[in-house]
Amino acid sequence: MAKKALYELAEEHPELNITEQEITAAPVAAWREGIRMIPALKCNGHILSGILLNKQAILNFLLKTGLKA
Repeated sequence: MAKKALYELAEEHPELNITEQEITAAPVAAWREGIRMIPALKCNGHILSGILLNKQAILNFLLKTGLKA
C-alpha cells in the first residue's frame, strides 16, 4: 500500500527521487539508518514508518521534510 501510494505521488511530483532498499538483505545497515519497522520512508534525515501508510500521510510527511507543494 505504501509503495503504491509513494509511486503515485512520484508521478505527481517528478522531483521525488525514490530509492528502494531491501532491508532483509542488509538488516544491520537498515538499523543504522534508523529503520525500526517496515514500511518506512526516510527523507532528509526524518523517518516515517507504520503498518498502514496511506497516500495522504506520506504526502504530509514529504511536505514537512522538504517537498515543495
